[in-house]
Amino acid sequence: MKKFIVPILLAIFSIVLLSSCGDKKNEPTPSPQAETPQIQQTPVRSPDNVPEPQTPTPDNSNNPHKDTEELKKEAAEVYGQFYNAVKHIENNPQWERFYKFYGTLYEDRHADRYVAYTGGTREEWLSKSPFERFIWYETYLHFMHIIYQGNYNFYFGSENNFLNNVCNIMTSALRSYGGMDAPEIEAYKEMMLWQYNYFLENGAVYNFITEQNSLEIKLG
Repeated sequence: MKKFIVPILLAIFSIVLLSSCGDKKNEPTPSPQAETPQIQQTPVRSPDNVPEPQTPTPDNSNNPHKDTEELKKEAAEVYGQFYNAVKHIENNPQWERFYKFYGTLYEDRHADRYVAYTGGTREEWLSKSPFERFIWYETYLHFMHIIYQGNYNFYFGSENNFLNNVCNIMTSALRSYGGMDAPEIEAYKEMMLWQYNYFLENGAVYNFITEQNSLEIKLG
C-alpha cells in the first residue's frame, strides 16, 4: 500500500508546483511609470487680439550683398512712384467716396491696427487726413494685418496668390475710381510686389514712411 501512496503524493506535489509557476508566468508585467506630459504654452496674442503672425524664414540667397542703405534706396523709389501716382487724388472730389473707407466707415478698426502695428496712439491716427490714412494703411498697415490672418500659402504662396488675395481689393477700388488703365494701379502693384519680396527675404514688413521694418518697431 505504501508503495502506491508515495508516487501519488509526488504526482500531486508536481501538479501544484507546475500550477504555481504557470500563475507567475501569466501575471501582468508592471507597466513603467507614465511620463509627465509636457504642457504646451499658448502664445500670447497680439494687441489686435489675433494669432501670432506667420512669417517665412528669411532667405537672402538672391541678395547676399544688399545692405540697408541699398534697400532703403529701392524702397524710397517704389514708394515715391506710388505716392506721386496717387497724390492728385488728395483733394479730388471724384475720389470723395473712396475716402470713406479711410474716414468714418472703418475709422475705429483702422485706428486699432495703427496702435497695434506701429506703437502709436489712436489720437495720432484720428488727427490724420483721409489721404494720409490711405497712404499709411495701404503701404504698411494692411500688409501687417494680413500676416496675422494665418493661411500663409493662400496669401503668400506665390506672386499670383499675393496679387489676387491681398492686392485685389485695392486694385479694384483704384480701377473703379480711376479707370481701367489707371496709372495708380501699376504703381501700387509695383510697390506691393517689392514689399512681398522684402517680406519673403527678411521675414518682416517694411514701413516706407518711417524707413523701419516691423521687427525694429517697438510696440506698446
